[in-house]
Amino acid sequence: MSDPSLLTWEPPDPGEWEFDAAHQHTVLTATAQDVMPETMAEGFKLAFGRLGLPLSHMAAQPVNGWLYLSAFAHGAPRKGNGKLPPAIVFKLLSRVPPSARKRIKIAQAAIDQRVAMGQVERWEQGRSAFIEGNLALQDIDPATLSDGDLVAHLDATVSRAVEGMTLHFDLISQALPVGEYLLALDDWGIDRELGAKAAFHGVPSTVESNERLAAIAAALGDASISSLDDIREHSTAASTSLEEFLRHHGNRPLGDDYSVPSVAELPGAVLSLIEQARIEPVDESAAIAAAVDRCRAQLDAAQHDRFEQLRSDAQRAYAALDDNSSVTAAWTGGLVRRSHLEAARRLADRGVLSTVEDVWAFNPSEIAGLLTGADVLTDTQIADRIAHRAACAAATPPPHLGSPPSPEPDLSLFPAPVAKNTREMMTFITAKFGGGAAVGIGEETVTGRAVVARSADEAMTRIEPGDILVTSLTTPAYNGVMALLGGIVTATGGPNGHTAIVARELGIPAVIGLTDAIDTVPDGATIELDAAAATIKVLS
Repeated sequence: MSDPSLLTWEPPDPGEWEFDAAHQHTVLTATAQDVMPETMAEGFKLAFGRLGLPLSHMAAQPVNGWLYLSAFAHGAPRKGNGKLPPAIVFKLLSRVPPSARKRIKIAQAAIDQRVAMGQVERWEQGRSAFIEGNLALQDIDPATLSDGDLVAHLDATVSRAVEGMTLHFDLISQALPVGEYLLALDDWGIDRELGAKAAFHGVPSTVESNERLAAIAAALGDASISSLDDIREHSTAASTSLEEFLRHHGNRPLGDDYSVPSVAELPGAVLSLIEQARIEPVDESAAIAAAVDRCRAQLDAAQHDRFEQLRSDAQRAYAALDDNSSVTAAWTGGLVRRSHLEAARRLADRGVLSTVEDVWAFNPSEIAGLLTGADVLTDTQIADRIAHRAACAAATPPPHLGSPPSPEPDLSLFPAPVAKNTREMMTFITAKFGGGAAVGIGEETVTGRAVVARSADEAMTRIEPGDILVTSLTTPAYNGVMALLGGIVTATGGPNGHTAIVARELGIPAVIGLTDAIDTVPDGATIELDAAAATIKVLS
């Protein structure tokens, strides 16, 4: 099918399904369509079960190549009518069945045993080993492998991505300390923006990237460079520092799917990052300390210890959440991309595929069959699959499928420990992804060129220092470009999402959750961003 108007949009089941607009700017690759449903369901089941939440898991299913998400309630049927049961029925269902009683005990144990912080420690202690596993696969050069060995390597990279993505979703249980801290700020009457400045910083992946770029800049001194080869030829120190940066950060894609280029594929962007690192970095330590002091000044002395405990827990939890995303999801995705591209080059050279990019229409088993000569697909089927992917990419996915959106349940109907953990998780999710009015980060008003980009790789190739990025939402894939920005505007996101946290860390003014920004800001226009008022104005 090559006509997008002929596509039908059937829900995966009678339940409520919402299009995941935050993480997609184009149709998913066939491999991602295989990986995402399995890893999201399994990871969230582990996390929600560990915390005793009333949800079983979050599910992801592709429809015409676009990802739709749905929340599955624990022990409840998928009725698909968009309605909640009466309050008394709700209370009984959350207390009487044996599985519900077990969930209550688990929720209480999660509180008593600080299970969420245990998951933070799990990542902190296991991080180095996971990185070593990534490096071991990365050290295999796909171009040197026979077709048979390349198939095995491709399978190994996909398996690593499944492992990483499952762990990434499993570690969402780390979110509870963040939610607990934000709710405590509300109870104390402390502004969340001030509290966020005091707590949300120090993501290891970001810190390490900045340190490695700074090492390159220090080795170069005042030398003029115009290519990565100039850096390699400058000195042993500069060359070694560059290779260290590329080894640890170069294979992380600038997006949420395998079709998006990695940092190392864009040498001009790497040069821009290095040039930015030669500028005196913003030191936010004094501002963070001042924010902590201002928070403490609003509390009685007897509350200081609890504030510090919650702040410390939230800082570690936030750092672990953002960091694991970069290592378990982005980096493993880069390994999948690299193995797929080598297969694609061989298939294009042999005339099996017309272009390298056609590989994204096929899943790993099909790619393996095409490489080894197995009769998995005819020429007609190959052409039809590529045309169907193009049609899906040209389509506009509906925002909802299935039953109408249902209201959020009244948490007071749940048993106390279940309600507590659920409230903290929901607070984190709302603060991360937003949904209300636009919020500003910082106090500055800045003027600059608007670069409207729907993906990190597009931003990376076009951003120049001082530009104001206008995009849907940033993820850790954008970390490489954010240090260059004069400001950020996003259509979605919340005051404690990725964009907000990195903007605070780097001292970049931002407006987050301005829903019509991408459609109303002309690309290349000069705009004024007022962070304090959370507004933007097109000047010319």
